[in-house]
Amino acid sequence: MTIRILLAAEGESDEIIAESLIKLSWTQVEIVRKHFPARGIAMVRKTIPTLVKAAHFQGYDALVVHFDLDDTVPANFCNVNESPRWQEINGKITETISRLKDVHRERPVTWTLMTPAQATEAWLIWGRDNQDGTKWESMNRHLLKEKLFGQPPRKIVETTTELSPSLINQLGGESKRPRSLEQFLESLQQITAQ
Repeated sequence: MTIRILLAAEGESDEIIAESLIKLSWTQVEIVRKHFPARGIAMVRKTIPTLVKAAHFQGYDALVVHFDLDDTVPANFCNVNESPRWQEINGKITETISRLKDVHRERPVTWTLMTPAQATEAWLIWGRDNQDGTKWESMNRHLLKEKLFGQPPRKIVETTTELSPSLINQLGGESKRPRSLEQFLESLQQITAQ
């Protein structure tokens, strides 16, 4: 059975990373990208109702929404859901789903939030350079981007495409994963189990 996923991310590089990680959970998956019209949490907030309706009425099995938590979690956080930003977006999805009319779906649409603590670049650097993943995700997001793409940033999509396999390979290693990455992978597994 093919799982149909609607993926909404803040940028193409984030979509590349999300797709690589999603494909670890499902062998037969159809991922449809729905680009946010602009980057930033304000656009995510504004677009959530439309995304949820699209996932519900167009027969998707799951909705995956990406946004960065930026500075909304402390450096020593335990769970991404400690972030007020995470709570707000998750609440908007829950509220929107609860108001939708029944269309006789076999099962309700499920969702997960792909929420790196600072930016997905922390996940890429961990995949490339190893070490303690919590160290990378506590690094300033601007420094992460500069470390990967230079200043000014260059070849973002190309570099992300090149480094995504290293991220996947690193998941099988012994080094400590970034907490936000670990929690995203766990949430994908929970969708699989439903």
